[in-house]
Amino acid sequence: MSPSASDAQPAAVAQAAVLEHLLHDGEVVLLAVKPSGWFVPLSSLPALAVLAVVAVGGHYLGGALDLPLGSRTVEVFCGALAALRLLAACCQWIGTLYVLTNQRVLRVRSALRIAIFGCMLREVEQTVLSVGLSERVVGVGTLFFQTVKGNLAGGEWQHVARPSDVLAMINDAARRVK
Repeated sequence: MSPSASDAQPAAVAQAAVLEHLLHDGEVVLLAVKPSGWFVPLSSLPALAVLAVVAVGGHYLGGALDLPLGSRTVEVFCGALAALRLLAACCQWIGTLYVLTNQRVLRVRSALRIAIFGCMLREVEQTVLSVGLSERVVGVGTLFFQTVKGNLAGGEWQHVARPSDVLAMINDAARRVK
């Protein structure tokens, strides 16, 4: 058995255990996906951009003002914060799972504590695919679920690979429920 196959097996077992506890009677999993690996850099992009601006500004300002600590301190501090942000995004990615069943759409997050968002498929009026510029470049998208009451805040599936295929599966499952 290759190292990658042995690593994938415990992850699949863990996901199956999580899904088993989430399902209602008669509920069948149609799709279970993680966000794309692009989740880490894309979700960190705003913070990384701000840190880059601060680091560059600190470099030039520190050199111009001849600060005692120097511009290196600002650069190293910003680099450390960037590394922490990327680490936090990795933890978020590891703990996120999107699940489509024959009855519900679910988002499970478990970075620090388990947070489960779920909505019955019969309540979903429309699923909207949003593909921003950065997502378009890497081929991912974000799915939003709309009900009669409006958008489901916090229930979006962020940075999903092959978003058109996933959208088609969700729409097909929603049509079968209604």
